[in-house]
Amino acid sequence: MREKYYIDMILINNRIIDQPIIDPHTKKHKDHIDHSLIKEVVLSLHGDQYIPVARKDDFLYFATNINYNNSFYKLVWLLQDYETYIGVITLYKDRRINEIS
Repeated sequence: MREKYYIDMILINNRIIDQPIIDPHTKKHKDHIDHSLIKEVVLSLHGDQYIPVARKDDFLYFATNINYNNSFYKLVWLLQDYETYIGVITLYKDRRINEIS
């Protein structure tokens, strides 16, 4: 079951976002990922523009490298047309990344 949270409004790709919805797949990485970290990483997206890696129907899919607290993560997420939530598909520590370009 997906978990929903409310956050202070942020702006991603010129869209107002007020809710992360977290996919259960994130539990696969529970040894180093929890919901508070996911919310902090989502908040770090505020104010920026991101290029989607795919579009399917009314969903845009993204895969973003994030440097948070001196660790590198891969955030896989989506935005749905005309909605105010961000769907977090997964977040994991990516040891292959050593800098954000």
